[in-house]
Amino acid sequence: MIRTFISVDVPLTEEIRDILSELKGCRNVKAANPEQIHLTLKFLGDTDEKKVERLCQSLRIALDGKGPFDVTVEGTGAFPNEKNPRVVWLGIKDPERMIEIADAVDSCVKALRIKADDKRFSPHITVGRVNGKAELKDIFDNNKEKVFCTFSCDHVDVMKSVLTPKGAIHSVIESIRL
Repeated sequence: MIRTFISVDVPLTEEIRDILSELKGCRNVKAANPEQIHLTLKFLGDTDEKKVERLCQSLRIALDGKGPFDVTVEGTGAFPNEKNPRVVWLGIKDPERMIEIADAVDSCVKALRIKADDKRFSPHITVGRVNGKAELKDIFDNNKEKVFCTFSCDHVDVMKSVLTPKGAIHSVIESIRL
């Protein structure tokens, strides 16, 4: 079994580093590891290694010819909401192409009958997790319309995640070109 997810790599810009630093300074907030910033398309959890191989084959076919597209990371928010944040995120402007890719990924996962997270895809980049009460109003207000980066999305990564006492260690199983 391999703990698996499918994601898009996001470049670590100075603007993203800045918000991670701001979050580190907030009580009860654990900022994301800068080296692991990504956009999760689908979290699979523990998955049979043979199914992961078949998933990679299926994704190569499903994503072939989709072509690269630009992604703009803009604005901040929180789940479930900004008044009671548990997850702090950066948003995706005009997410239609990202949703199209996530739908293709979801179809492949379902066709292979891989048990996966059933949450509806919501394009975002997790930058912090809140445990308890945290005062983040200024961060949300100051970054509501900020552009953190624009990058070309030209591949999707099938990722392995190993949980350790110091946090998860992520590695690429396969990069699939669009």
